[in-house]
Amino acid sequence: MIRKIQVIKLKALIFPKERNDPGIIRISSLVSYILVALSGLVLYLDKVFLHFDIQFGMLQKFEAIGMDFSFYIWLISQTISPLLLLTALAIRWFNIILIIPFYCYFLQLYFVFKDHRIVDDNYLEWYAIGSSLLSLLVIWYFRKLLMIRLQRDMKIAKSKIKSYGQKYYHK
Repeated sequence: MIRKIQVIKLKALIFPKERNDPGIIRISSLVSYILVALSGLVLYLDKVFLHFDIQFGMLQKFEAIGMDFSFYIWLISQTISPLLLLTALAIRWFNIILIIPFYCYFLQLYFVFKDHRIVDDNYLEWYAIGSSLLSLLVIWYFRKLLMIRLQRDMKIAKSKIKSYGQKYYHK
């Protein structure tokens, strides 16, 4: 049963006519929010890997030219980030979530033009603090939006109950 529900939800992400189900809308929204946030956060994976001294094998063609591991991860993240963003936009999105990748891209551009360092490895804290604060802002925004929707739904439900009671008790 659970597997069948998962297949139906996956189909709804792909086929638009099945997107009208409120459960599907919530799942697709959540998936798209996560993808958009990841599209911004993936941009500084090279700094995280460097900070925690994480390394793994690179493709042989990159090792042959002597490419630095940090640059290799940066190159991959620059390619993956827009793909995550486009995937999220194809599913479903709200504009406020775009603030996270916008911040990361803008900060990266700022360091390229303003700083004298070629590689911005020492700025992990800037990326982490800013992304964390913006993530908290987005979470706060969605909680507020959820509260507004719940209040609206409760108001509609109360009016339906009131009209139902008037219809059947005042005959």
